[in-house]
Amino acid sequence: MPGLSLCLRSIRRVVGAAMAIGLQADNPRWSMVRYQLRVSRLMSLEDVVEDITSKVWFVARHRFDSELPLRAYRTFRKRIREVFAQHVKAFSMCGQSNVCSDSSFKLPWVHQTPDLEGSIYILELSTLDQFVEELAERSLEPLARFLTNASMEDARSTLRLAFLSVLGEFLCRNAYCGTAQICRFSAPVNPWLTHP
Repeated sequence: MPGLSLCLRSIRRVVGAAMAIGLQADNPRWSMVRYQLRVSRLMSLEDVVEDITSKVWFVARHRFDSELPLRAYRTFRKRIREVFAQHVKAFSMCGQSNVCSDSSFKLPWVHQTPDLEGSIYILELSTLDQFVEELAERSLEPLARFLTNASMEDARSTLRLAFLSVLGEFLCRNAYCGTAQICRFSAPVNPWLTHP
């Protein structure tokens, strides 16, 4: 069976190459899922955080009959930015090759594909659900004392759904992101100071 032999040789080569560049199974990066945060060139990462914050805030205020005072907004935004700061990365070569966009696809629950011509930031996550859960938990902290008529679980669920919906406007998946040849030459840059 020459086809099977060829297939096994290809697999050995791929596994050998992966081991050579440090992608062993015990490497935490191996288990991470990479999402591209696609942003219009006219927006910075701060603008994205502000956009997400304002949309989720609107949903929360609407859901809880405006129980939330505006003075809580600043802390709400700060918590969201802190979560993004822990997970978002930028690299010097992101978006410089067709492979960055050609194989990108939107998330299943999103109707419109994010801006594929804009800047690319990277979110390396264990799971998207875990990231959304962290956003909901952290952003709920400054709001909890104002939510007298709503259960905390209801508030957490509302925030989760709002974050999932709003993040869909920006997130894409790309199977080649981080593994393409160009990615090997890409250096990390500060996503808050630079516009990739």
